Amino acid sequence: MKKTLFSIALALLFIIPATVNAQKDKSSNPWAIELLPINAATFESAFKVRKKTISRDTYTYSKKNGTLKLPLANGKKVVFEDNKGTPYDEDRKSFRYLGQVKVLGCYLVEQHLFESTDYVLINKKTGKTNTLAGMPSVSPDGKILFNTAFNRYEEHADVSPPSQDVYLSLVNPTGFSEPYRISYNNMYITKYAWETNTSLVICYRSREKESDTDFRYARLLFKKIK
Repeated sequence: MKKTLFSIALALLFIIPATVNAQKDKSSNPWAIELLPINAATFESAFKVRKKTISRDTYTYSKKNGTLKLPLANGKKVVFEDNKGTPYDEDRKSFRYLGQVKVLGCYLVEQHLFESTDYVLINKKTGKTNTLAGMPSVSPDGKILFNTAFNRYEEHADVSPPSQDVYLSLVNPTGFSEPYRISYNNMYITKYAWETNTSLVICYRSREKESDTDFRYARLLFKKIK
C-alpha cells in the first residue's frame, strides 16, 4: 500500500507543475499532446542517440561588415544587415548563420532583437522566410517540426507567466503548416530529443533560475487530431 501511494505521489510530482493551455490559432485540426513522467536514464538514452536537425556549415557563409548574404537557387541572395541601434535602441538587431536544415531545404539564421531572440528559416530555392520562437527540431521521419521557447510575457488567458511554449507543425512538400502552440507553466526546458516519430523527451526545471537544480524528465506524445 505504501509503495502504491509513493508511486502516485511521484507521478503527481511530475504532472502538477505543468498546466497545459492551448492557444487560439487558425488550425482546424489541433494536436493532442500528452505529458508523461519518465526517469533520467530514459531521457539520457534518447538524448545520446538523437538525430541532429541542423547541418552546421557555418564556415561556408560568414558575415562581413555586419552583412550576411545567403545565395538562392534562382541566383538571387537573401540579405541580413545588423543594426547597432539606429536611430533608436529598439531598432537594434544582429544575425548569426547557424547552418542548414536540409530536410526542409532551408538555411537557419539566429536573429537577436532588442528584447528577444528568434530563428529564421530561409527556403534555399524561393527565399521565403519563416520565423520560429525556438530552434527547429524535425522528427526522425521528417514529418513534424518542433520548437520551444521560454516566454516571460503575459500572453495567455489561463496560464500565468512565465510559460514554456511548445510549437508543432506538419512538414509538407512546400514547407510546413502554421505552428500550433501549447503552453506550460512552471516549466523551463533545458534539453530535449526526439525519441520516436511521434514522441519527444525533455529535461526541465520548474523555474528558470540556475539555483533550481531539481531536474525533471518527461515524454511528450504527439497526435494530430483529424
